[in-house]
Amino acid sequence: MEGVRERAGRILDRVLEYAEVMQRIECCTREVNRYLNAPVLSLSIGAKLWEVKETKVPVGRRVEPPRCLRPILGGGLDVERLSINAAGLFVEGREGGTLQSARFNEKVRLRSIIWLALIVEDWNKVIGEVQDGGVRRCVEAVASAAEAARLALEREAPREACACSTRRFSERYRGLILDAVEVLAEEGRQSAAWDAGRWLVWLFDADHLSMLTGTAVTLHVGREVDAPDWFAELMVGLHGIRPPFRVERVRAYEGDVELYVSGFTEPGRRVTRHLQPILRGAAGIQEILLASYFTEEGDWAQLIAERRKLLGDLEEAYGRVKAAALLCGLFA
Repeated sequence: MEGVRERAGRILDRVLEYAEVMQRIECCTREVNRYLNAPVLSLSIGAKLWEVKETKVPVGRRVEPPRCLRPILGGGLDVERLSINAAGLFVEGREGGTLQSARFNEKVRLRSIIWLALIVEDWNKVIGEVQDGGVRRCVEAVASAAEAARLALEREAPREACACSTRRFSERYRGLILDAVEVLAEEGRQSAAWDAGRWLVWLFDADHLSMLTGTAVTLHVGREVDAPDWFAELMVGLHGIRPPFRVERVRAYEGDVELYVSGFTEPGRRVTRHLQPILRGAAGIQEILLASYFTEEGDWAQLIAERRKLLGDLEEAYGRVKAAALLCGLFA
C-alpha cells in the first residue's frame, strides 16, 4: 500500500505547480490594474458651470468587454445613454445610476477610458451634440484617448507576460513539508507535532486576486474515499465526522481552494464539512495531510488547466492594456 509520504508527495507536487501558476496570476493582475488605475487625462472646461446646457446622447444597448478583460473589468453593462454637462461625461444605466464617468474636474483613469471606448461607437455623433465650446474640447480629448484605447484593444497581438518573477519551490523545501506531514500522520493529535501542524506554508501571494471577477472554478466530484483507520480518527477529532467519506466538490476561489467532504456523525446521518487546503495563498501542514487523501492528482490537474486559461487571458489583457496606456499617454 502506498505510504503517507508517497501519497502526500504526489499531491504536494500538484499543489506546488498550482501555486506557481497562481503566483503569475497574482503578479499579472497587479500589473494590469496598475495600468488601468493610471490617470491619462486631466480636463477643464474653462466655462461658468451655469452656462452649460446638459446634453443627452442615447445608447440603448448592452456592452460586453472582450473575453480577456472580463476577469478585470467584470461583466457587461446595460447602457441607456450618455449625459454630458459641466461636471463631465457620464454613462447612465438602464436601471438608473452612473456606470462610468470622465469628470472634468479630476484626472480620468485608463479604466474609464477603456469602458468609454467599448461603449461609444460614434464619437463624432457625440461631439456634434455638445453645444458649449469648453465642454466640446474636453469631449474631443476623451474621444481621442478612447479611439487610441480602441485600437490597442482590437489589435492582433501575442500574449505578453508581465515582468514578474516565477516562484520556484526547491526540493529541500518540498522535503521539509513532507517530513512534517509524515510526522503528523505518525504521531497524530497526541504529540507536539500537532501544534506544528498549524504552521502555515506560504505558497503564493493573494493580495490582488480579489480584484478578479467570475473566475471561481467548481469541480463536482462525488468520490468515495477509502481512508485508513488513523486518518478516520483524525477526521473525527478535527471535523466530527466518520467514514465512509465522500468528496462532494472541489472549489477554487481567489486565493483559496475549498473541499466539501461528507461523512457520518451517527449511523444514517451524513453531513458535509467545509475544508480549506489553501487559504489566502497559504496551507497548513494539517491541511496538506488532509488534501493528500481527499484530493487526487486529476483534481489539481483540472484546477491548473483552468488557471492556465485564466493566466492566458490575463497576459493578453496585460499586453492590450499596456498598449492602451502608452497610446493614451500621448493625450495626458
